[in-house]
Amino acid sequence: MVIARKLLTPSLFFFTVLLVGVIAYLAVASGREMISEEQRYLLSQRQALQDELKRLADISLALSKQTVSNPLVRQTFAEGDRQQLLSLTQEGYRAAQNVFRVHQQRFTQAPAQVILDFSDVEKYGQDLSAKRLTLVAANTLQIDVASLEMAEDGLAMRGVAPFEVVQPDGKRIRGSLETSLRFDQRLFNDLRTKYGGDWQLLLLQSAMDKAGYVAEKGAPNSQSPELIAVSSTLPSPFFNNPQAYQQALRGQVDYVFARVHRGPTLYAMLTIPLRDYTGQIVGVVDILWDRSAAQAQLVNRTIFSGLAGLSGLLLIGFILSGLIGNVLLPVRELTRAAQDIAEGKLNRPLPELSSEERNVDEVEQLNRSFHRMTEQLRELVGNLEALVAERTQTLEQRSNQMQAAAEVASQVTRLTQVEDLLTQAVNLIRQRFDFYHAGVFLTDESGQYAVLRAATGEAGRQMLEAGHRLRVGQVGLVGAAIGSGQPQVSPDVELDPLHYKNPLLPETRSEVALPLRVGETVIGALDVQSRQVNAFDPAAITTLQLMADQLAAAINNARLIETLNRTVAELEEAHGRMTQQSWREFLRGERRPSGYRYLAGSAASSPVAEAVNLYPLSAQDAPPEAWEAIQQGQPVWRRDANDGASSVLAAPIRLRGEVIGAVHLRFDAPVLQDEVISLVEEATSRLALVMESTRLLQHAQRLAAREQQINLIATEMRNSVNLEVILQNTVRELGKAVGARRAFIQIGETRQKDDADDAPGSATPGEG
Repeated sequence: MVIARKLLTPSLFFFTVLLVGVIAYLAVASGREMISEEQRYLLSQRQALQDELKRLADISLALSKQTVSNPLVRQTFAEGDRQQLLSLTQEGYRAAQNVFRVHQQRFTQAPAQVILDFSDVEKYGQDLSAKRLTLVAANTLQIDVASLEMAEDGLAMRGVAPFEVVQPDGKRIRGSLETSLRFDQRLFNDLRTKYGGDWQLLLLQSAMDKAGYVAEKGAPNSQSPELIAVSSTLPSPFFNNPQAYQQALRGQVDYVFARVHRGPTLYAMLTIPLRDYTGQIVGVVDILWDRSAAQAQLVNRTIFSGLAGLSGLLLIGFILSGLIGNVLLPVRELTRAAQDIAEGKLNRPLPELSSEERNVDEVEQLNRSFHRMTEQLRELVGNLEALVAERTQTLEQRSNQMQAAAEVASQVTRLTQVEDLLTQAVNLIRQRFDFYHAGVFLTDESGQYAVLRAATGEAGRQMLEAGHRLRVGQVGLVGAAIGSGQPQVSPDVELDPLHYKNPLLPETRSEVALPLRVGETVIGALDVQSRQVNAFDPAAITTLQLMADQLAAAINNARLIETLNRTVAELEEAHGRMTQQSWREFLRGERRPSGYRYLAGSAASSPVAEAVNLYPLSAQDAPPEAWEAIQQGQPVWRRDANDGASSVLAAPIRLRGEVIGAVHLRFDAPVLQDEVISLVEEATSRLALVMESTRLLQHAQRLAAREQQINLIATEMRNSVNLEVILQNTVRELGKAVGARRAFIQIGETRQKDDADDAPGSATPGEG
């Protein structure tokens, strides 16, 4: 009995451990299989959602394109006949509503002005360019757009088909038709019916506020305060944890998988971020699958497996108690190894294999199979880790490229000088992307050559000094990119005959040239070169093209700013010249002193002067400091060289940047405070405005007096019906009006020189 107990105890213990390990393994494997099944199901639902979005995009764009393909519709739109346009398209709109559940169609004119809105035909003329980027993109770039976008009516799939009408006078009118399909409760009900599961839509409050969309009252808030639930197939919606929503809203992953308990019910949940046309995340979609029954089945299966294993253990203990012994010791080691491997300890040493090839028993076969399985598992995990590392490196590279592109765009948009902008852009591109060389070419006025305007490194400096240029459409990738308006890529320049071999850049192994486009016009190209072969993959080219488009827009803006600054300077200069000319004519036409002098406490020579101590001055009497202030356009202050106890200050009188005079002051103090100088400058500024207002008033009064005199002469002429009296009144009043000593008027032929018109006693008709 003692020997039996000694044999039975380790046997039962071994089988107990083995049973526990197997049950644990089965439970873990079943749980993992259950989670894998949940993920596969939810990912298939995610694919179904993407397919549904693709279908909605195709339908909305097809409906728009079908309507605008009618030439009569486009011509009616160009003529601005809203009533005729409504009659041509309203029947199609109603049919689309019935068949495809279209909730809105509207015609817009570039950039995004509403011409006809079928949901509210009386509402037109509204400018949506600040909120509807799909409309702006379609109307401006003349491209088809089909994407999700938030608006006042909520989130919808919007297909925008642009069109252009050329009038007989050559005028081009751009417009588009937008068809919207709601992304709402009815869509989710259809998805539930078609694919199963439960669906709910949560939108960002900030995106709703920006678009002007207000959710229905009573819409439940999620656990994340910035998300509002607007649609759900559940009778009582519930939500994922806030961390899952935050991870989805950051846009770092395509989806977030989680398992959520709601009371006794277990749900598998997949949260998917939704992006609009601009790539911004506007909300999330939750896909839920009730897994409570599967969870209960897993628990029951585990309990049944445990009970069955325990029964088998007791049976085996009674039957094989005498046979277990040392034969089953390797099984115990294998069990422990299996437990460690199940916990992720893949580097754990395995039981040694037997060196005997003949008479291999089942335990040794199990050991060898376990060895093979472990090696395969280690190899699989190693491959997965290498794949994850490779994907992580690729994502980090893409993230760095996008960050660098954002930094380049942020830096160049702050500059307004074209040369500074180009230099800053190429240096940032080379530094942030670690390229060999970067340069910007702009076309010359003839459009035949691409001239290098900015480049990096010593080679770039030498090319700029040499006036490096390439013929458009003929030389190099740069010329081809500008000529075709498409990116040109050379993965290996040694095999590309189109590559221009520049002796100053001998290390170039791959090159890409990206056109700089402003609208439909190509103004140049961004040239980037690398020391590595195949350095430009499609993602890098897309990023660089995005930077090229931003750079082109910045160049165009900088050019416009430079042109505007030149125009403003020219206008200011012309205005100044006009001001100077007006004052010169004013001073020539008025008989008055050039200025006045005020002497405190002086003896006056006239009653007026005695009252105010003022004396007229001529231009020759002006002090030298006044002339100096007029010439320099700045205040002049100096201490009197004669007595040293007084000082003089001359301040120019400036009007619209032009000096029209000066104020000269003498003080009984050797030094003036800054407040006094500032007071004088402010007084001269206001004096200039008052003088200009007075000059304009006097000019207007002279014009009014002149008009009054002309009316008086005309009245005198009309007061008589006798021609001779009319002539006499006219010559007399005209002479009085202009202050002429002698006036003469004559009708008929001119008398000859030798006639005695000026002889004594002779009279000239009409003379007075």
